[in-house]
Amino acid sequence: MRVKKEAREIWEEYQGGRDYNTSIGLYENYKLNEKFFIGDQWTGAKADDMLKVTMNFLKRVVTFFVSQLSSDDIGVSLAPYAPDADIERTCTIIAGEIERVIEDNKIKPMNRKLLRNAAVDGDCCLYLYF
Repeated sequence: MRVKKEAREIWEEYQGGRDYNTSIGLYENYKLNEKFFIGDQWTGAKADDMLKVTMNFLKRVVTFFVSQLSSDDIGVSLAPYAPDADIERTCTIIAGEIERVIEDNKIKPMNRKLLRNAAVDGDCCLYLYF
């Protein structure tokens, strides 16, 4: 795959991504899901004369879910299929590099936000540089 370097190419790729997100209703779903999560569950309802009861159990469940998943630390463990000293040394080097990428990109602190966005909005994205 060729890396795009021209500003026009990058902009076209960005617009293509936005067009796709719009076509699947991602931005509208995001707004609705965020409102629902914070307790504004009656947005868009045509019930002006009704008492609007809100019991926001979703926020507690999602918060518990995120805390349970993000409390476990991320780690890397690589092992060769067949015992071989050279392959084991290679696995150790690769595991060290993966740990470095996780540390350099501050993945561990971002986990809570990523999990929350995935649970509430149904979508999240993570970019890594290495």
